[in-house]
Amino acid sequence: MKKIIYYFMVFLCGFTCLAGVSLFFINEDSVQNFMVKSLKLKNSPWLNGGKIASDFFDESCDDNGSGKLNYPDYEQFEKGSLDLIRYTVHKPVYEAVWQQNPEYWQLDLEFKCGIPDVRNIMVYIGAENINGGSTEPLFADSENVKFDIFHPWNFAVWVNKKNGTVYNSSRTLICETENYFKNNGKEIFVRIPLAKKELQKFYTSKVTWHYVVAGGFSEWDKGGFLPSDSDEKIYDLLDGYSAQVSQSQQLSSRTLFPVEVKMKNESSLQNSDFENAVKERYNEFQKQKIIPLDETKDTPVLFSEKLEYAVCVFEQGEYKKAEKLFSELVAEQENSALANAYYGSCLAIRGGNSNVFAAMKLVKQSFVYLDKAVSLCAGTADEMEVLLNRANVASSVPESVFKKSAVAGADFERIAELYKSCAEFDEVSDEKKTTLAYYYVCAAENFRKAGRETDAKRNAWYAEKIFQKQ
Repeated sequence: MKKIIYYFMVFLCGFTCLAGVSLFFINEDSVQNFMVKSLKLKNSPWLNGGKIASDFFDESCDDNGSGKLNYPDYEQFEKGSLDLIRYTVHKPVYEAVWQQNPEYWQLDLEFKCGIPDVRNIMVYIGAENINGGSTEPLFADSENVKFDIFHPWNFAVWVNKKNGTVYNSSRTLICETENYFKNNGKEIFVRIPLAKKELQKFYTSKVTWHYVVAGGFSEWDKGGFLPSDSDEKIYDLLDGYSAQVSQSQQLSSRTLFPVEVKMKNESSLQNSDFENAVKERYNEFQKQKIIPLDETKDTPVLFSEKLEYAVCVFEQGEYKKAEKLFSELVAEQENSALANAYYGSCLAIRGGNSNVFAAMKLVKQSFVYLDKAVSLCAGTADEMEVLLNRANVASSVPESVFKKSAVAGADFERIAELYKSCAEFDEVSDEKKTTLAYYYVCAAENFRKAGRETDAKRNAWYAEKIFQKQ
């Protein structure tokens, strides 16, 4: 009896190991999500600046003011160092006794790249429960703009390479801020101490308004703003689309409009309902496009005809037959981007139906062809179709094994940009808007898996913005 039990246990252990590896390979993300939910592994908001009230994203590559400004001709001004891409407003924190300042309010800023020494950041804040305020800049004529008369600012937060300071609308210095930098200065965390009575009103504010501007820093110019030889001083402005007035319009008119923060709200990383609705609607449109394969046509002879036929076979789900056809096409023309891309996809699909060891080999082999295809198609008419192949494969394989989610996210974002700029794109068409939103949603989903929170939320914001435009 003991021998039977022994052999049974050996068999069970062996089966569990093999089956466990395969199941992990297939369902790794599901297992990971289950563990996170079960163990409730969440960072305490008191350790990361407090709960988030609002998150705002700004278009990238708009760091040229109204369209006229160029960066100062100094080495340290790396292109993108004044390009604000994200602004996060936390809820005020109190009784964080282990912090330098137990009562504080944290604001996060993220730039495309660069070092903080070159930046002159101004954040002007008004609140519904604070009277008075100003519609002029903190330093006279420094930014050469005015602020919306219906939303004057009560406090100004000035952050430059030396320090951070807070002033009231009477231009009186209130306190210094705590500033923390991450990723070589791309991310800046500004903590405003709330020990002073006049700042503690933010604890009870229901709504605040924020103007966020980025300029070049100079120790010698008025207010520290570069360039000194131009009337225009602001390189980037957080518009957030809340006022429906573009950055170029605001800066050309020299009148700025704020973004609104509802202080009692809580921002989440993901709007699952919206993203699921976009994917469901996209799949409905795709089902309507499936065209039955016409086998009555003459046998294709030219390479282009054979390629078109192979793609049709692939789209019909006949992957085994398609793999053979694309293998022959790659052998015939090894530098055909489309043939390499689809052949790589076929290999990955076969890997998904194989045991774990064969699957790993096939997926790695598939990326040899997919990566080659992407390098061949850059800037050509085939780029979008090739990227769709790599993006779909990269998003389908387990992240912990292959680390391809970031690749998929970048590919889907590039696909969205290509699709938006193509001649057939129509902003009025529900199908076109849904397709564009789907690509951004896929980018967000994959960046999220890769742990790139800002990229995930930025792409989700792009998707939602498509349906907000009138």
